[in-house]
Amino acid sequence: MREMIFTMIYVSFDMILGAYLISNMTALIVKGSKTEKFRDKMADIIKYMHRNKLERYLRNQIKGHL
Repeated sequence: MREMIFTMIYVSFDMILGAYLISNMTALIVKGSKTEKFRDKMADIIKYMHRNKLERYLRNQIKGHL
């Protein structure tokens, strides 16, 4: 009887821990993709600013706005 209770508690704990780890990994993947999108957007904006030869003051304002 004790072994059965221990096994039930252990399996429940293992399921909760597994769900927690999977949710954290999913959150990190989503966060990573948002970060990557931001990086790509910034790179495009910087290329645009250099191509159009914007002044440094204006470039800093644009970067600060984002």
